[in-house]
Amino acid sequence: MFSIFIKNMLLAPLFILATGLNLFSIFLIIKEKSLSSSSIWFLAGCIAGFLTFKFICRFEVIYVFGHETAHWLAAKLCRKKTGKFSFGFKSGSVEVEKPNTFIMLAPYFFPTLTVAMLPLYFLLPLLKHQEQAGLIFTFLIGSSFAHHIYMNARLIIKTKQSDFDKPGHFFSATLLTYINTLIVFGIFVFFTPSFTNVVIYFDAITSIYKEILILLN
Repeated sequence: MFSIFIKNMLLAPLFILATGLNLFSIFLIIKEKSLSSSSIWFLAGCIAGFLTFKFICRFEVIYVFGHETAHWLAAKLCRKKTGKFSFGFKSGSVEVEKPNTFIMLAPYFFPTLTVAMLPLYFLLPLLKHQEQAGLIFTFLIGSSFAHHIYMNARLIIKTKQSDFDKPGHFFSATLLTYINTLIVFGIFVFFTPSFTNVVIYFDAITSIYKEILILLN
């Protein structure tokens, strides 16, 4: 309980501030209108995905499999022993010896389905209509990422997740919000003409710092 208190008092506020920085950095990218044309297809995939998962089908068995796979992969990265792996249409489980915070929270920031689809990118040069195939691929990546965000949000809101018991629910919420907004920022940087646009993150820090100085004066 004491460790959870320390996390909530010291680390959670930092993650909240860092999340604000992520969102401000995303705003700067949008404001500068430096996104490539293919970003429209990613955003269209996200919107179509959200509408599909909300009103038509949630593909829950895919989510459950990805959720448990993320636990399993995180456990292997941490060199933890794993046991029985099971999944179904509504729930699943994977046995892990002494899981840590990283293992327990992995499914909530690691978009398993999206990552699983990325290798398909290397098959695009083999196709006849590469440009059209690339746009469809971008659309599907957007939809898969929307699946990750929507299903995790729905799971957290509608059920009490035991994954958050050990690290603490408030700490988990702030950490996961920070990581996921950082991933979104990374996606927006990917869709800018040059990866050097990552400096926008530092521009955001500078702008916030200047605003704070103005307030203090």
